Amino acid sequence: MYSLTTFILTIFSFAAFLPAQEKEFLDKHHSPTTEEKAVYYRICKRDDLKRLQGKVRIYRINASIYSEMGYVDGLRDGYYSSYHANGNLATKGLYEADNRLGLWESWYDNHQKQKDETYSNKGALKIENYWDRNGKQLMKSGTGFYEFINETETITEKGNFKNYQKDGAWIGYYDDGKMYFQEQWLTGKLIQGHSHDAAGKIYSYTEAEYHTLPTYTQGMTELAKFLNKTIKYPREAQQAHVEGKISVKFLVDIDGSIKEAQVINSITYLNEEALRIIRSMPAWKPSMLRGQTIPSTTVLPITFKLH
Repeated sequence: MYSLTTFILTIFSFAAFLPAQEKEFLDKHHSPTTEEKAVYYRICKRDDLKRLQGKVRIYRINASIYSEMGYVDGLRDGYYSSYHANGNLATKGLYEADNRLGLWESWYDNHQKQKDETYSNKGALKIENYWDRNGKQLMKSGTGFYEFINETETITEKGNFKNYQKDGAWIGYYDDGKMYFQEQWLTGKLIQGHSHDAAGKIYSYTEAEYHTLPTYTQGMTELAKFLNKTIKYPREAQQAHVEGKISVKFLVDIDGSIKEAQVINSITYLNEEALRIIRSMPAWKPSMLRGQTIPSTTVLPITFKLH
């Protein structure tokens, strides 16, 4: 029978193997930065592959809580909540394998309901309802006026929906009030758009250029060739006859450079080689949003197979 002392020692021994909490500084876009430039900081735990695990909390630099969510192997998974500066609930919803799912609800800092939106299991978004700060409903069942402020409170955009689709003129602003974009939509199709960067340069874009994902510059065929010639099968994996497919998540920055690579599904003896391959890739073609390059994450599967 265990004594109390033995029980306590067992707890301490177990705790010694748990990853320690880390404090990471973030800029206004939630990207890593220095303490001097930080707008937020994150309290989190990472495993030996540097993947976020468990409950993660983000705080404003003044220490008021901004958000909390769960992570599994570096992917957002579980219930998410964000909060206004006064501590009132701002948004709540569910993530599953890094994708929003089901009903997401938002409120103003005065407790007034702001909006309802739903996400399908394929990631499709529907804005259902929207109210102003005084409780007046401006959008109902996907039709009406809508104003959106993104989660980092850096972009505001507004316009009208008709049967869940953008319709008519839409306009967006940066957090300093400067123009971000002007667009004309017709029942969900972009007719024309113009955006402005921070320096005032203007970009014109079509619907096909509205939002693109990061891609390997030379195309998928060349990517497959690169992977085949770059893989160096680890000796330990060969000896243990280990095979499998590893998915690696990484950031493609605005210059196409690869950053923040992390393994999603761990396979013994193969993880470091998968990361080495990703980090050795040439620059990618970055993601585009409204004619401007933006940093964006993507996931690439790498298959290890013994011949």
